[in-house]
Amino acid sequence: MNQAIRVLLTEDEESATFITIAMTMPHNFTESNPDH
Repeated sequence: MNQAIRVLLTEDEESATFITIAMTMPHNFTESNPDH
């Protein structure tokens, strides 16, 4: 899980913002990105 987050952070700063939101709402993150 942490590895995937690091990849997103490295790829795009916008993803970092999304990850921050995902951490706040982990249930939302899972439902929004079932493929990931």
